[in-house]
Amino acid sequence: MVAADRVEQLTISALRALLVDRIRLKEAILSLGLYSDEIAHRLKKGRKAASRIGTMDQMRIRSLLLALVPRAEVSTSELKLFVSCFELGNFLAWDGIGVFSKSVVRPSRAADRVYVVHAPAFLVCGHPRFAFPLDAREAGGAAPKPWLVDVLEKGAEMRRFAFENRDKSIPELARAKRVRPIDFARLLRVNYLAPDIQAAIIDGTQPDDMTVWDILKGPMPLDWEQQRQLLGFGT
Repeated sequence: MVAADRVEQLTISALRALLVDRIRLKEAILSLGLYSDEIAHRLKKGRKAASRIGTMDQMRIRSLLLALVPRAEVSTSELKLFVSCFELGNFLAWDGIGVFSKSVVRPSRAADRVYVVHAPAFLVCGHPRFAFPLDAREAGGAAPKPWLVDVLEKGAEMRRFAFENRDKSIPELARAKRVRPIDFARLLRVNYLAPDIQAAIIDGTQPDDMTVWDILKGPMPLDWEQQRQLLGFGT
């Protein structure tokens, strides 16, 4: 179960994640059935709004949550937030001055919609002693696929290069490596693969149908368990 003192922290993280996700944010705002140049302009302010939350003190955070989240449900597996689409639109338009609070103008019934945000509760209920998910390799394993191992090595190289050149942007780093920025970014994300998935590639025990496309261009959730399911481990 989520500890009570961590619910607010998880709620804030979930709201900020929603604000920087252009697809979900657009879905929430457009659920009101309205669209105009002003709405389009507000949708571009998601990242700025998320940054504002990070600078708020406790009193302003509480006022914001009372306005944006009329209801929240906590279970053993997730925190479910019911975010007011009406107030979310108002927050995007807010100038950041003073305290953001619930609108005194009550929205129409049609506009009184909520967008449900699911935040995994186990993120704040982890074991106090983190166990690295990496077992010793068994003798006589399969032969690794060089092209998959090569992707891991290139990803590690790009990560090391990025840390060694902290004064350069992604486009500058990519130019120095003579690759496109999108390809540089794709190689960097290889480092987010779960350690046991990377070890399986090195050992040659990954699923037979795993391809370079899966690693570089396929969906890549940050959650390790989701990665395992998506890439065919344990199925």
